Amino acid sequence: MNYSEEIATASIDQTSLNYSKHDISLHKLTLNIKAAWDKIAPTWPLQDYIARNPLSGLETLDFKDAIKIAHQYFESDFNFEIKAINAQTIKWCQAYFDKGQATIFMPNRNLGLYNAWKELAVYDNILLSKKNKNIEWLKELSDDPKLAIKQCLNFLEVKSQDELKFITLMLVSLSGWAGYIKYLVNYGAANDEYHTTLFDYLAFRLATTYLLWPGAIKIINLAPIAEDLKIYNELKKIEKKETEYRVPLLKDLQVQANNITSKLDEIRPKAQLVFCIDVRSEPFRLAIEKQGHYQTYGFAGFFGIPVSIKEYESKQITACCPVLLKPNYIISEVPIAPTSNDKSPYDDRNAKLGSALYQSLKYNFTTTFALVETLGPWLGIYMALKTLAPSFTSKLKNYFSLLFRNKLQTEPCYKDIISISLADRCNYAKSALCMMGLTDNFSRLILLCGHGSTTINNTDRSGLDCGACGGHHGGINAQILATILNQVEVRKYLVENNINISTHTQFIAGEHNTTTDDVTIFDSPKIMDELNLSLQELKADLIRAKTLNNSIRVEQLGSSNAAQVRSTDWSQTRPEWGLAKNASFIIGSRDLTKGIDLKGRSFLHSYNWEIDTDGALLETILTAPMIVAEWINTQYLFSTINNVAYGSGSKITQNVTCKTAIMQGNASDLMYGLSLQSVNSNDGTSYHEPVRLLTVVYAPVSLVDNIVKRQKILQKLFGNNWVSLVVIEPASRKLNMLCSDLTWKVMP
Repeated sequence: MNYSEEIATASIDQTSLNYSKHDISLHKLTLNIKAAWDKIAPTWPLQDYIARNPLSGLETLDFKDAIKIAHQYFESDFNFEIKAINAQTIKWCQAYFDKGQATIFMPNRNLGLYNAWKELAVYDNILLSKKNKNIEWLKELSDDPKLAIKQCLNFLEVKSQDELKFITLMLVSLSGWAGYIKYLVNYGAANDEYHTTLFDYLAFRLATTYLLWPGAIKIINLAPIAEDLKIYNELKKIEKKETEYRVPLLKDLQVQANNITSKLDEIRPKAQLVFCIDVRSEPFRLAIEKQGHYQTYGFAGFFGIPVSIKEYESKQITACCPVLLKPNYIISEVPIAPTSNDKSPYDDRNAKLGSALYQSLKYNFTTTFALVETLGPWLGIYMALKTLAPSFTSKLKNYFSLLFRNKLQTEPCYKDIISISLADRCNYAKSALCMMGLTDNFSRLILLCGHGSTTINNTDRSGLDCGACGGHHGGINAQILATILNQVEVRKYLVENNINISTHTQFIAGEHNTTTDDVTIFDSPKIMDELNLSLQELKADLIRAKTLNNSIRVEQLGSSNAAQVRSTDWSQTRPEWGLAKNASFIIGSRDLTKGIDLKGRSFLHSYNWEIDTDGALLETILTAPMIVAEWINTQYLFSTINNVAYGSGSKITQNVTCKTAIMQGNASDLMYGLSLQSVNSNDGTSYHEPVRLLTVVYAPVSLVDNIVKRQKILQKLFGNNWVSLVVIEPASRKLNMLCSDLTWKVMP
């Protein structure tokens, strides 16, 4: 009898509910469940999409060993029976986790995934059949997910020594959905809505498995053996690319380090600009520096402000900080008060009612066809214009939008900002300035510049926004920190801590559009009168920098106006290359990198080791921004190596499910990586070069060594070769490489 026939004829013995063939220790089972879940990387929803290492659960292993394990588990093409089980799992997960895409909501979601499914599964003819008594079996299965897992493992005849492998295979064979469950449990604020636990999902998964394939224990022997030659060749290609990139970069950095001189006679810059460490900010920093005596800094794009933002229109609260941090405050967006020459901010109630009506008609199964018949011709004309003339259509849409309602501009609520305790505001201000090394020689105008991206019809758009802001635009974080740094009481505290900012110095906020290179200045209406001329000069130079950077990107994008067109073209599969080709994370002053063409491949974090006597600032950089950079790097790496297993396939065949995630077709696993278009220049040619992250630090080796010894996460990443670390010793300017045994080797 083949497995398909076994599924069709399987009958569940009711009496087996009353005894256990293999007495499984609940404690040991819990440990095995935890160990299996540890191999799963969390999958963030589209609205908060951020990069993460798809093999983060294997980072306790050496990189080479992890690749081998991943090949066996995550890259397997599972058999027909598992695919049938997956199809049913996907169907029920879509119903349970839907956030408004379906017309009818799944009932009993307050019971949790397992018990909500258990209540309704008795009506599922694919899962159950009265002839084989499956309905009675399911009804008598324990309502406690932990006990149900134990029962199901007994029914499936999984021996104690096979538990871990079997449970792991059940999770990795649908790793996208498992990752989404893990996100909800560990990070998701929406978890209260779904009442989901890791045990819930596993109990549901195992019960479904037994109903469809009672002989599923056979999967233990069906797991593929790692192809050593394939893995060896893969690693050799990675190492070759790394050598080609790293050798000239380190040589250039060492030469540049030898040219670093004292800053005692440094001339006050025309303005200072602080950008995100994002690799897309690096070429723009170089472009603005060429426009005059501007000084640029790199700092994590949330600007050290761990807050959630309450959006004015949607009232939705989103965390605008790295997922490693928990927001401490909620800051509301409020409309900017209009001047006498402005119209009042528009009343968006009618727009919201219209949008709600449209959504209702679109998703209601009785009105869908009438909606198409009514709006079809007009939408057809609009679609044709969007396809043939995307830039013109975008301008036309904006014109009519402004004609009927004034564009609403918002800013962070000042009352919410000052509700942050004075101690915290002072701490955020001092920490940010010290961490980026901006503690003296302040220019009169300092721009804090967040970033975001503009694309149309693109499910990956959050992944193109600021990762440090949790996949959102970072402009509002810049506004908050600028407001704090301009406050008299905060300035007084900074003076007491030897950071003297002149009363003639003003911080302003802006946002860099990484698709078009436009920079929006938010705070210009509040600028000091004596700085108006400087601000106008800065705005003009930012436009020149945009033109220069766009011209440099011609080879990358194909034409001089490609950046503008891609931001409005709804058919564009490559709206921007995002962080493709990222390869290094450099920590040090701008003097270390200013004269080098980094080709937009480096994360640049400003840092001054001379003011960091105990290494606390560097420790924060290495254990927060660098970790985010490692997630980005590994996501691009693995999405390039195997886009089917770790990416999200072609955008052309993607569909959104539950309004939260991407599928290929209508019933695949959740696709959690980058699309094929994000890493390839065409279907058969890679654009991104798969290399592991190289971290370079300009600081004393002893300082860095003490940090590594204190931080297990750094020992894991550096010791297991997920990230390479090279330190440039300021005294000797020699390169020191950290070996996998965590000892140092002076490089020739």
